[in-house]
Amino acid sequence: MTDDGMFELEPLENGIEPVVLPDSVQVVVGRDPSTKIRDVHCSRKQLTLSADYKNKVVSVTRAGLCPSVLDGNIIEKGTTCTGQDQMILELLPGKLKYRIIWKKINLFGKRRTTETMDSNLNVSTKKVRSNFQWDKLGHRSTASQKTLLRCLYHADDSSNELAPVKIAAFDLDGTIIKTKSGYVFPKGCDDWMLWDIKIKPTLKQLHKDGYKIVIFTNQASLRSESNVANFKQKIENILKEVKLPVSVYISTTYDVFRKPAPGMWYQLIDDTKQNIEMSGSFYVGDAAGRKDNWAPGKKKDFSMADRLFARNVGVTFFTPEEYFLDWKVADYKQPSFDPNTLQTQDTDFTFNLSAQQEAIVMVGSPASGKSQFVKNHLLNKNFAVINMDTLKTWSKCKKEMEMFLRNKRNVVIDNTNLKAERRKEIINICRQYNVQARCFVMNSSLNHCLHNNKFREITGVNHINIINPSIITNFWKDYEEPSLNEGFTEIIKVPFIPTFQGDDHKKLYYMHLIDVK
Repeated sequence: MTDDGMFELEPLENGIEPVVLPDSVQVVVGRDPSTKIRDVHCSRKQLTLSADYKNKVVSVTRAGLCPSVLDGNIIEKGTTCTGQDQMILELLPGKLKYRIIWKKINLFGKRRTTETMDSNLNVSTKKVRSNFQWDKLGHRSTASQKTLLRCLYHADDSSNELAPVKIAAFDLDGTIIKTKSGYVFPKGCDDWMLWDIKIKPTLKQLHKDGYKIVIFTNQASLRSESNVANFKQKIENILKEVKLPVSVYISTTYDVFRKPAPGMWYQLIDDTKQNIEMSGSFYVGDAAGRKDNWAPGKKKDFSMADRLFARNVGVTFFTPEEYFLDWKVADYKQPSFDPNTLQTQDTDFTFNLSAQQEAIVMVGSPASGKSQFVKNHLLNKNFAVINMDTLKTWSKCKKEMEMFLRNKRNVVIDNTNLKAERRKEIINICRQYNVQARCFVMNSSLNHCLHNNKFREITGVNHINIINPSIITNFWKDYEEPSLNEGFTEIIKVPFIPTFQGDDHKKLYYMHLIDVK
């Protein structure tokens, strides 16, 4: 059983919303549309809470004018109290009550076994209803953010719940449908037609053969609510044309549900009554990483997210041409970054500390693991940490560095330090105090850093460190490789060695989370 979990404020009265407390993130709770708290006696910033997942506690600090109560004790203004699982928190005495709860989560959904199936042996006898059942779902790690649209058409399709079911899964655009206009992107919700005349008879035969038919589609434009109604109508029109029971999963933003990440598949597992027969299941999509001229006159694929999605969940992959038209397998490129290979890297990295006073200059992209390395290997070795995130300006960083060197402390400069010019400034300061400088370069590629950043975003681990991917990309555009000629006594390559909060996190980390080109 994994230790994965999350803190949440569970409302104990009607009319107010739950509040998710990510790890090590300050969350302000008060009178706000997100909580639906309207009591004027409750400040907009009544409390600030910060969850510590490692120690399973929540720090609660009162900022509002009116008293708050934790576990029966008044929280004085400006003071911090410690909350734990099942404690009652009252934003105002006697009202606006929440329970602090530690919720076990499983990133990959439920796992059905023979034992769990034995408790539900009744075969479904429900009749098919020709209706559309729409839901908006959230992931366990970000339960307050409902980013997955699900449409179940003929949701009560009769089936034998004892028998394993095979999944026939498809992408939507470029696989089940294409634009009538011939443009790459549709000009409206009616700009679609079935991809080929073989779509309907093929799906009909799959249904007859007992397959569960599923569509997985990325639709980031649906982050805007104004686009949702038209897209729902489009999906309903497509399913009416197909005239078969189909489940549709629609990722609306860039989280665990967006392919190639496996979130939509694991939601399918949650929704499926039977065991899934993985060996007989498959996924069809056009984002396959095919090269230029994979067929005469065909451009290279815009993505390989569909192929990587199938690899992540462990089913056979086909392109639409291969599956519907029986074309031979087209030439495609392998991903430039495969997180699965990281499992075989050497984790026995060691280095020697200098017997003399020294400065260590970290060099690496955001999300390369610099700060984790500093925390794990240098903080407990009497190194003073100089960090722009904390000090905000380079001027303050230099002053802090000079102060520590003057006082005979070892220092580590935990910034990106991507340019030789910036590193030269550091070395010049070291020379003023007759201190040697070594350079520790994070040995993480661009795609590895993007992968780390996406992993943080999906799991909520190090939530405060999630950054815009463009910042990582821009680092590599401007990066200048360090050289001994700059004045370093040594340059050491540091591997990124991940640590995990549970087996689910470990399994997810070694999957494809980004659509590598």
